[in-house]
Amino acid sequence: DDHDVPHDDATSRPTEQVKDPYGVLNLATHATLDDIQRSYKHLSRAFHPDKQPPGLKREEAQTAFVDFKVAHDILIDPVLR
Repeated sequence: DDHDVPHDDATSRPTEQVKDPYGVLNLATHATLDDIQRSYKHLSRAFHPDKQPPGLKREEAQTAFVDFKVAHDILIDPVLR
């Protein structure tokens, strides 16, 4: 039961499922907001589920895409960062 776990409204995934948001976005812990935006945009374009062939690769891309979104949302929020 994860009623007490914070969720990202856009993804409906608990934010604590992304243990290392910097690692998810391939960033150093001293990354700037520009670095965070650039990495998020690059990875989300590369792994966008609609750009993948059907099947397992698309499912993996969907999972990665959601993780990128959650990590991005954590890192751009000064309180969560």
